[in-house]
Amino acid sequence: MKNLRLLITLSMFGFSIISCQKQIDYQPQITLLQGQITSLQSRCDSLSKALVSSNNTVLNISAELLILTNNQNKQKLSLDSIRTQIAGILTSITNLNTQLNQQNTLISNLTTAMAQANSNIASIDSQIANINTTITTLKNQYNDLLTQLTDILNQLNIPPTLTNGLIAYYPFTGNSNDISGNGFNGINNGAVLATDRFGNSNNAYYFSGNNNIVLPFSQTNIISYSVSAWFKTSLGGVILGGRGNNGEEGLSLTVENNSLSPTYLGQVLWTSENNYGGIGQLSNLSYLDNSWHNVIGTFTSNAGNITPSEFVLYIDGVLINSINSNTSNQATTSPINNNNTNLLLGNHQLYSNAGFIGILDDIRIYNRVLTQNEITYLAQH
Repeated sequence: MKNLRLLITLSMFGFSIISCQKQIDYQPQITLLQGQITSLQSRCDSLSKALVSSNNTVLNISAELLILTNNQNKQKLSLDSIRTQIAGILTSITNLNTQLNQQNTLISNLTTAMAQANSNIASIDSQIANINTTITTLKNQYNDLLTQLTDILNQLNIPPTLTNGLIAYYPFTGNSNDISGNGFNGINNGAVLATDRFGNSNNAYYFSGNNNIVLPFSQTNIISYSVSAWFKTSLGGVILGGRGNNGEEGLSLTVENNSLSPTYLGQVLWTSENNYGGIGQLSNLSYLDNSWHNVIGTFTSNAGNITPSEFVLYIDGVLINSINSNTSNQATTSPINNNNTNLLLGNHQLYSNAGFIGILDDIRIYNRVLTQNEITYLAQH
């Protein structure tokens, strides 16, 4: 601005010199110049103001730019820090992925090992099941052997005299044969094989009341004898029956039923009869309980008059002391002297309504009186 004013002053001075030399009217030009100068000065002022404003704006922009630059630097530092953190996180993620892959590999290996272990366990379980089956089989075999050993020991404990005087023995092991060696095989007339007291099937005979097994032997001059039988009944009947020399009843071992003697229903009668009446032993208890019982009757003849004392009755090894009401002496011979007639098992030759209803087993007939030791053994085996 000062240089511009100096220029204007010099111009005016020059014009003054020129005007002194020549009297030329420069007023219009001066006025014009002054107007231009004024206008120029106004523009200069305006430019000066604009420049000041621009300077201020530049300063403001510079300040803002500085602020922005500072902020940018700060943001850059912040971004760098974030980038550093992100880089660290990415590194951690990479490490975690590596560890995860290792763990997955470990899990896969464990899964494989577990599958193998499960397979081994299944195999072991199968082996254990086989072992248990084998153990069960061995236990069953052991029990069978123990049963056989018990039977053998029982046989070893058999009284050595038990086969002495054995006329006939019918164990009913699938048939009605006599295994005493005397050949008195029974003739079965309708009796059916059944289960014995030990649970063995086809080892006893069931009688329905209208059938029998004929025991084809008749012996004379037997003055002493014993009969042993196992029975199971709820209705009773004749277990063993025969005929005497004169056609009378003779030998009879009976579980009384309604048809024979309602008064003594279920009681066991061990007796013999002739034309003069009956004589023998009668139990005082009923045995119609559908359970297995052993009955043994013994007889000793005086070869003349028979008394009740010559008949002895044992049930389940226990001596029965009840005596038949007819106690008079009877002139008769031994009731097993059957005048060449057969004994009947499960029925009687004289009474059609006397048939036994139930199961019979292990029939033994001796030509002597059994001892108490032998009677006890037969009742327990």
